Amino acid sequence: MRAAVEFHRGATPRLLSAKHAGRTRRLGLRGVLVVVQVGLSIVMLTGAGLMLRTLGKLRSVDPGFDTRNLLLMWIDPTLAGYNQAHVDSYYGELQQRVAAIPGVESASYSSDALLVGSLRTSEIRVDGEPSTQSVKAQVLMVGPQYFTTMRLPVLRGRSFSPPDVRGGLPVALVNEVFVREFLNGRDPIGLYFASGDQRWEIIGVVRNAKYDSLTKKDKPTVYLPLVNGPAVFALRTAIPAATLIPAVRKTVHDLDENVPVIRVQTQSEAIDQRLFNQRLLARLLGGFSGLGIGLACIGLYGLVSYDAASRTKEIGVRTALGAQRSDVLRLFLQRAIVVMLLGLAVGVGSATLATRLLTSMLYGIKPLDPVTFIAVPILLFGIGLAASLLPSARAARVDPSVALRSE
Repeated sequence: MRAAVEFHRGATPRLLSAKHAGRTRRLGLRGVLVVVQVGLSIVMLTGAGLMLRTLGKLRSVDPGFDTRNLLLMWIDPTLAGYNQAHVDSYYGELQQRVAAIPGVESASYSSDALLVGSLRTSEIRVDGEPSTQSVKAQVLMVGPQYFTTMRLPVLRGRSFSPPDVRGGLPVALVNEVFVREFLNGRDPIGLYFASGDQRWEIIGVVRNAKYDSLTKKDKPTVYLPLVNGPAVFALRTAIPAATLIPAVRKTVHDLDENVPVIRVQTQSEAIDQRLFNQRLLARLLGGFSGLGIGLACIGLYGLVSYDAASRTKEIGVRTALGAQRSDVLRLFLQRAIVVMLLGLAVGVGSATLATRLLTSMLYGIKPLDPVTFIAVPILLFGIGLAASLLPSARAARVDPSVALRSE
């Protein structure tokens, strides 16, 4: 092999070979493949990071009520032949029985469960507003002790009493958004609103609570007495809610074995199901990003190892002419760093376009979230540098006499 040795005053002698100099200037096929691997890893890891941050944001959302130690049970007495006149008495008896189960602090029921995706709305007209103007509000029908069980504070007025529910009286509670958007600063207690041919008197104001989704803004909501139809029982427990499922099923069976329990789950499980898409996508992207990181590390390791093996004689000459191990180590790390930086540039550029596809799945962050776009390249650069360090260090420890005898 023909080579020339160039000496610089005050510097370590550097061996120049036409073949090797060209190799250091060109990435080569191996280098291009590693750049692509690093770029794909950046895209996948960025997507996974965005989804994980979204899940964190969603879990920090205040739903307006206490979701801990809350057991939900769906039942429908009409499936067992109960008519409208007997449903209410059945609910009253069942409420007393499940509330007496050891470990249950309170129990109530409602037409729908919060944060499971169900939603009812109605057009209403508020007294004192133009008769032709109607507004849309969310509607939830509830039983006695509902706000106590859900730990949903009544801020003004009073809650429903058993006579309100048993008698189906035309009374209602509304949330804070309802008061702010529809009542124009008027005192809500004692005001009326109409839905269809029915008029309801507002007897209380409750705190805002998420109805069907954690990601939606709070909307005007009215709470009415539930007197018939299917119901979701809510049990506030002093112990882990899931441990009471057998006892709750037995209580329903003992009251009337013909009434089926449609479903039982904790409120936390119900919320997790609503976040299923975000959790699934985060896991998929996390798995692919892990695979991509592994391939990128293997590629960098192989690239540096091959480069060191093909330049063994050059390493020997450099060392013989006075190069230190740190100089050789830096020589090979520089090539790996160049490849990584190119891969990071390609990956970040691609991620700025690809992450826009996740916009509908994100909450509380933007597709170009700066925290994610800074942390991911730094993380991958550190991992890649560690993967390149071992073969570079091995090359720096090559014995000059052995290296000079290599073919």
